[in-house]
Amino acid sequence: MTNADEADDWLIDAARRAGHAVRGERGRGTTAWRMLLNAGVAESEVLRLACAASGNEAADFQKISPALAALLPHGTALEHRVVPLGVLDKTLDIATSNPKSAALERELAFAAKQRVRLRPASPADILAAQAVVYGAAYGTPTDYKSFQAPPAASQSPAPVRLTTAIDARTIAAGVAAGAATGTPAASPDITDRLLTAAFADRASEVILEPAADGGFVVRLRVDGSLNDRFRIAAPHVPRVVQTLKERAALVPDKVTGPVNGRMTFATPTGLGAVRVCVEPAPIGGERVVLRLFSAQGLLGVAELGFPAPETHRLNQILASASGIMVIAGPPGAGTTTTMYAVVREARKAGRLVATVEEPIDYPLEQIAQVQVSESPFSTVNSAARAAFASPVSVVGIGTPADAATLELCVAPDGRQRLVIICLGTADTPATIAALHALLPNASALAAALQGVIAQRLMRKLCAACAVPQPVHELPEQQQRLLFGFPTAKLRKPVGCAQCRTTGYSGRTAIAEVVPMLPGIRAAVARNASAAELVHAAMDNGIGTLWEAG
Repeated sequence: MTNADEADDWLIDAARRAGHAVRGERGRGTTAWRMLLNAGVAESEVLRLACAASGNEAADFQKISPALAALLPHGTALEHRVVPLGVLDKTLDIATSNPKSAALERELAFAAKQRVRLRPASPADILAAQAVVYGAAYGTPTDYKSFQAPPAASQSPAPVRLTTAIDARTIAAGVAAGAATGTPAASPDITDRLLTAAFADRASEVILEPAADGGFVVRLRVDGSLNDRFRIAAPHVPRVVQTLKERAALVPDKVTGPVNGRMTFATPTGLGAVRVCVEPAPIGGERVVLRLFSAQGLLGVAELGFPAPETHRLNQILASASGIMVIAGPPGAGTTTTMYAVVREARKAGRLVATVEEPIDYPLEQIAQVQVSESPFSTVNSAARAAFASPVSVVGIGTPADAATLELCVAPDGRQRLVIICLGTADTPATIAALHALLPNASALAAALQGVIAQRLMRKLCAACAVPQPVHELPEQQQRLLFGFPTAKLRKPVGCAQCRTTGYSGRTAIAEVVPMLPGIRAAVARNASAAELVHAAMDNGIGTLWEAG
């Protein structure tokens, strides 16, 4: 029996008695704590309710250290999602999100071989504290002094900073050692090692692909490139999948269609967010896709990598009191990163900001975020309508807008509001064409549109191994494309240990940022051709995406 299975309805009852509207039925495997967060109850308020209902003080994480691992077995802490805090008055304090469970208290007392006292704490803080206390079990020394008490409601959870990180070879070696001895390594350890290595490699995506032998092929997407890294043997696969499902509050049963959940993880650079998708695999079993987001990836507008002219024009568009700002690019182009940078910039300027996302990729401070699938709103349009009814002055719509949503954005309602929408289009002319297809009223579109940011993320050559590239050695087509451009510093990828033989390390953004200057706005109003739009932008000194590259 896990902590998720133990009765915690008392927390939902406490929230309802306190006047919080908690509606709907709980999904299987969803804790009461997660249900309250999904219902919009702040984490600090859930903690206050848990303390009041249980009569216990909140967990104090100020004195945690790896030495506490001796007080409670690692497997027990993982199974019940708890962490030891220390001994006070001959009683072991243990942090849990379910402090009223008598069954949990008995099991922990039996495992610790002493009397225990349950202290309320959020699942996110418990997970971070586990990385501190049991860090040695992951082969990861941890700087426990950097762990702080739970922050105020307006702040993000404080990170646990790992002083070193393990790599994929360490995971593979651990799995191989377990197979060689006939004693499988603890799969929760493999899961944590996997996530630690992925974040340390700056991976944006991890794909656990079922193999014919029942194991997993683990593929990491780094700098936009997907590569096989290592394998997880078949005996460990069920527990790895179960661990990820538990942490993401997903049903433990085998899935019949794609299901999505979220979890947090203590990364080498702070608290990271993980989006977990589990779906049936074509060859049987379950395929798991993890999308990784870290605090390090939350960039400001000035940090996006745009050249100074593009950054200046972006800030001009963002300063608009009302209208529509479009961020365009195909999947993997970094549109979410740019949208997060833009809405955070607006929040820093003192504007009230909300986002509508499907799904939410990363929690943002002091910004109201609505995930369509976990809210009372069944569509993006209904969620956007609710956001427009609130007194916010900036709304970011992170999922592609449909015709009804675009019509809502341009409809005058007497309020000044800047709406930021994302489209999967290639460049500014294609974006304008897509907007015309969604909203045939060209004059209304031209009046509302404030600007377009079309962008790409490009891989950068590894500085440690790149070598000069003579132009005459390139294919003829590439030579023609480079005609007229400076090529003296042209280089080519080689591959080394530092870039894991890929030849590339990191990415940079290129963009065409097109504000609606009078000539461009007039071209939009008359539904001009792509060529006319390009010439209108060039007449105002705005280059194309190709020239930016």
